[in-house]
Amino acid sequence: MMLGGAVALMLGLLGVTTQGPTAAPIAANAEYRLVPVARTQPDTTRWHVERRVMHDAGGTWGLQVMVVTRAGRTSWDSVRFDPVTLALVWERSFGPPATVITVAGSRLEGRLGTTEGPRPFAAEASGPVYSSTMDDFVIQRLPLAEGSPRVLAFWDGSRLERDTVRVRESGAKGWVVDFAEPYAVETLWIDRASRGILRHTYRWRRDGTQSEVSED
Repeated sequence: MMLGGAVALMLGLLGVTTQGPTAAPIAANAEYRLVPVARTQPDTTRWHVERRVMHDAGGTWGLQVMVVTRAGRTSWDSVRFDPVTLALVWERSFGPPATVITVAGSRLEGRLGTTEGPRPFAAEASGPVYSSTMDDFVIQRLPLAEGSPRVLAFWDGSRLERDTVRVRESGAKGWVVDFAEPYAVETLWIDRASRGILRHTYRWRRDGTQSEVSED
């Protein structure tokens, strides 16, 4: 299923409408792939992201739908988030298996999909929780200044992580930001004027190789 169809299906299930004002910085509709750096073999990971501001009887909120194809397998992920703080409200992943997580304040509850069946999950964070599917989007909108690293809580599909954001360079044209997580260090080059991402790379901890994000 193409992303537009997946988004339309999700909106129909949620009973929401997209009529009304749209916050331009939030809206997105793009396709990406990973390109290996200094390796000859291709990477098979591609993903398509659509993000919108939604309106229903409960108010205004953000919705992101991501369709990922990796090694020939496709998964769907939907995230409801606060359009002001970008904090996670709920996340639903369909692999299979399916995972559903809801956040109330700094507490996460839900069920994890495993090969043995659904498993209850609960965890407490020390502050706001964000979705790892939106990590680049969150970093774009942080106050960026050189100094002490900033630790943020991210839900990574099966666990709660504490990941570190550090501004490596700050200049007249923008920033270079390192985002350290358990399996990789992401580096983002962010334009100061537009807050757009100029370049985005991954350095994989397992073997030290690198991949670069390419927008198709």
